[in-house]
This record gives sequence, C-alpha cells and structure tokens, in this order.
Amino acid sequence: MTSNLPRCPVCQSQHPLFCASCLRESISFSEERLRDIQAQIDAITHQSRLLLQGGSGTGPLINPSRSPYPVPSRISAIAGPSRGVNAWRELRADVAERERRCTQLRRDISEREARIAESRATIAKSSVGSRRASLAALKSDPSPTTALQNAIKRCRSRQAEVSSNMIHARLVLVREAVALFGVRQRGKGEWEIASLLLPSPEAFRLYPSVSINAALSHTVHLLSLLTTYLSITLPFLPTPPPPLEKRHIGRPIMKANTPFVGTTKWRDRHVLWMSSTASLSSRLKSIPSSGPRSYTSSSASGASSSPFAAVTSLSSSRIFTAQPNISAVLEKSMNKHRQFLTSFALLAFSVAYLAYSQGVTSVGILDRGGEDSRVRDKDRDDSDDDEDLTINSSSNLNANGILRPRPPSRSQSRHSSTSTPTRSSAMISVTSILELIAALSVSSGLGRKTHEPGTNQVLQHLGFGLDVAKVVQSVLTAEESRWGTKKRKDDGSGEELSEGWDLLDAE
Repeated sequence: MTSNLPRCPVCQSQHPLFCASCLRESISFSEERLRDIQAQIDAITHQSRLLLQGGSGTGPLINPSRSPYPVPSRISAIAGPSRGVNAWRELRADVAERERRCTQLRRDISEREARIAESRATIAKSSVGSRRASLAALKSDPSPTTALQNAIKRCRSRQAEVSSNMIHARLVLVREAVALFGVRQRGKGEWEIASLLLPSPEAFRLYPSVSINAALSHTVHLLSLLTTYLSITLPFLPTPPPPLEKRHIGRPIMKANTPFVGTTKWRDRHVLWMSSTASLSSRLKSIPSSGPRSYTSSSASGASSSPFAAVTSLSSSRIFTAQPNISAVLEKSMNKHRQFLTSFALLAFSVAYLAYSQGVTSVGILDRGGEDSRVRDKDRDDSDDDEDLTINSSSNLNANGILRPRPPSRSQSRHSSTSTPTRSSAMISVTSILELIAALSVSSGLGRKTHEPGTNQVLQHLGFGLDVAKVVQSVLTAEESRWGTKKRKDDGSGEELSEGWDLLDAE
C-alpha cells in the first residue's frame, strides 16, 4: 500500500499528499519571487515615465541588490546628454512644422483677402452701374398718364394678337367643316350637301321626303358645328326632340331663342320634318317631260344631272293636267306642309343672320307676286329669263337699323317715270341656306364677330334688318304661287303673317 503512494516533489518522501512543511516553504518562496517581480515592474514603469516626460533622474533606476534578476543595460544607459539632444531635435522639428503651417495659413489668408477685395470691387462697380441706370430711368420715365397709355397699348396689342389667332382658327374650322359636309353648287341655282340636293322651298314637293329630310338633317348638323366654332347664338335654334333630346337624333324642332325674341309669334315648337304625304315625286314619275331644257343645267355646270330633273322641269299647270288627283293630295297635306315650311323659314332666317354676322351683307327676300308668279310658272318651259324679284336686303338699313323702303318691282317701274335699281348678281336669297353657308365660308369677315368674348368685335344683340315675318310670308307665298294652295281663313287656325317685328337688343 505504501509503495503506491505519491512522492513529495520536494523531499521525495512518500506521503498521501504534500507535507505541511513543504507546503509552507513553497508558499514562502513563491511570495518572495512575486514581490521581486512586482518591484522590478514598478522600477521599470517609473523609469519609463521619466523618459517619456523628459525628466533627468539621477538615482538608479532599479536596485540590483533587491532584484534577483539582472537589469537590462540599455535602460540604465539612457541618461545624461542623449536625452537632451533627442528632445532638442524633436522640439526643432515641431517648431519647423508649426512654422510651415503658419506660412501656409498666411498664404491662404492673403488669397482670401484678395478674392474678397476683388468681389467687393465688382459688387461696387455693378451697384454703381445699376444705380446710375435706375437714376437715368427715373429721369426718363414718363408721367403716370403716359405709362398707363403705354400699358393699355400693350394690352390691346396682345388682345389683337389673340383675336387674330382665334379668327384664323375659326376660319380654318368653318371651311374644313363646310368642305367635309360637301356643300357645293350642283347646277344653276341648285346646291347640295353630302351629295343630297336641297332645292328651293316651293320645289320640296317634287322630291322624296326622305331626301329633303336627310339634307336638312345634315344642314342642322353643320349649322350646330358652325355656331359652336363661331360662338354665335341663333334667333331660332334647332333642338333635338324629347324625350331623348340627343343631338342629331330624331326630328329637329325649331325653337325661338326666348331671351332675345321680343314677340310671342313662333315661340311654339315647329318640327323641321317633311311629311311623306306631301311629296309628289312618286306620282310624277310617269309624267313625260317635254322640251330639251331640264331644271338642272348639267352641261353648263359640269355636274351630273339630278335624277329628278325630268320631273322638276315640269310646270305646275302641266302637272295638274297630267295628274288631276294631285289637288286632293295637296289639300290633304297642306296643313302639315305649311308647318314644315314655317320651320324651314325660321331655319333660313337663322342661317341668314349667321351669314350676315360674318360679313355676308347681300342677303335678300325674293318677293314673288301671286298673278305674276302664275304667269312665270306657266311660261317656265318657254323662257330662260330670271324671275322678277323684289329684294329686301339686310344691307338696305338706315342709321336707326330699320329697312329702307324696298324698290318697286319691274311691273311698277314700267309705269314710273324714274328708273328702279335692278337685282344685283351677288344677291343671295334668304331661303338658299346652303348658298348662304358657302358664302359665309369664303367671306372676308369670317370669324371676326361673335356673341362671346374672344375678339374685339363682340355682337351685342341678335337683331338685324331682315324681318322674320316677311321671310315666313315669302316662303308660304312661294308655295301658294307654285301649287295654288292657300290656307282657309274660316278654319280658325289661320295666321295673319303681315305683322312685322324685329329681335330685341340683349343689352
């Protein structure tokens, strides 16, 4: 058992553990060694601090007698003059570095001062120049009245420029719309829109109602575009029918523009739609046409002749002779057709006003007398002379805006001792609405006048020289003269159309 016991590393005796005396001796030796090492560390630390601070220690750095280990010789050698030389060199290097930095700072300060001086000189020079300019402007400035006048001139110049641009835009839009709808002259006195002929109102019965209604629908559509482009309000507006009230759908209704119309006449709704019972085209196809001349002069105009040329070339007397039952048809459709013709007359009056507002002044009413018209209608196929016309032109206005007395007819001039002015070749009938639209598109005053701001020529009212009552009367009189239909006065529904009236001023 004793042989397996561990031996003491000090006394080499076998004991169960270390003996107490050995432990005490080992602990004492370890403590002494620890104290020596700590003293050596303290001495080295103190000497290092002295060296770093530049101190000159005279005593020994480490007590060799107290340290069991030798002190390095280089630590003890750092003493005396070597430390002062190194410190002096370091000081000289530090001073040189600081002098270099000061020199650089002086150079930077000089450059900044030069830039500041240059900036001040530039600012002073510009300030003096601006002050001199301001002083000269103050001396040369006009009076407040002159300045205000100059400002007004500039505003007017800008307004004139804007007006010129708007006039040009309106001109382009109107002409493009007229060209797009195909408004052109087909033959002598015939005008078409979208390849559909729109004859004079007394000749409506000679064409199918579908063709007349289609031409009028295109005309209303074009008229709505023109009034939108030109910012013009018409005296009588084509409006869509209820209940849908969608534009260009259904039968249009002519309604008076009540804020401007100063009479109770024609304020009711008038349907602009030709009844199918009023058309005689299907009944007149079997009537042969005699004579080499047709209603449309296709050879002179270069356009294709109308499919209804053979029928329209017939006089009313020949039609009544060939078809005796036509009188009953005319009597049956008289009321509806008169209402339709009244609507057409209101539309023609509105188109005439639109044309007149855009510089077309040669607009007149063709006054066909009763007996003279029947004679002219009877001799229609035997004469190429123009019809005798009496014209009420919107250009024949006096200083108060009232029509001058119209010139007498040719029959009256035969019994008069003075000569009467004849019809001008440039005069346009108020019922020739497509011709008025075409003349409007080429007018030199197109786009200059409007009812809304935008140009320097703003129309203040809707009134002009033509009398709408006379326009309606002329259309109905032409119908009666052509077909012999006259509304009876004893039926309680007749209207006296002799009352003249003008549109009121909107101001």
